[in-house]
Amino acid sequence: MKGKNQKEEIVSASLDLFRKKGYVSTSMSEIAKACDLLKGSVYHYFESKEAILDEVFLRVENHFETTIFNTSGKSSATTIILINEKILKYFLNHPDGCIFANVSLEAKSLHESAEKQIRFFFDRWTDVYFSNLRILFSKKKAERLSQDYVNRIQGSLLIRKIYSKDSILKQTIQGIKEELKNL
Repeated sequence: MKGKNQKEEIVSASLDLFRKKGYVSTSMSEIAKACDLLKGSVYHYFESKEAILDEVFLRVENHFETTIFNTSGKSSATTIILINEKILKYFLNHPDGCIFANVSLEAKSLHESAEKQIRFFFDRWTDVYFSNLRILFSKKKAERLSQDYVNRIQGSLLIRKIYSKDSILKQTIQGIKEELKNL
């Protein structure tokens, strides 16, 4: 059991470090130190920093899928409002922003698997919105709105990180909510 817990601790510490410092700027030594391990011990659980990043992405994807995007089969503008409330809560608890967006800024130094996971995450988020908006709008308009909502939230996460103001994200989520209620 200790091995599984240690692996989870490495993933958690790496997620925090990658969010705060970036993927490229975080060393295996820093990950080990954050877990009170020797650097070589980290390699017992993960063959590389890339493998850790893949596991970090998988963990966050799973969290979003099961906790945030899961709407128990409901589908409507109201569902997007509920999803956005979960997104707001999640990011208020993670002030360093979206791990996928943060790491994507380092795209030139990422491995192919990481780039695919980043695209998958944003495509999935957009698809969740699209499936709810498609009921109300034409395919073209639902696609445009879906992408717009993801872009607005991600942009507000970036600006929020720069200015350290939660109100920026709250205002964006509230703006989308008001638009959806006025449909």
